[in-house]
Amino acid sequence: MKKIALILVTLLHAPVSISSQLVSSDDYTLDYQRDALKIYKDTIEMRTAAGYGEVKVMAYYLADRFRDGGFAEEDINILPF
Repeated sequence: MKKIALILVTLLHAPVSISSQLVSSDDYTLDYQRDALKIYKDTIEMRTAAGYGEVKVMAYYLADRFRDGGFAEEDINILPF
């Protein structure tokens, strides 16, 4: 019985401890943080599931971001999928 009570207390406490660690996009104040958030949002919005045809769009988008970040052209490879 004590084991069940301990599990319940742990499960009930988990959302509280997780929610206290959540970060809002408003907390991103540095340029690189805002850039990373934009890249993350942009790629999530791309429909890359089979049939939508946006895998290449995402690949070229990310390649451009790597170029913007200073990666050498020879270090960026887009392979056919």
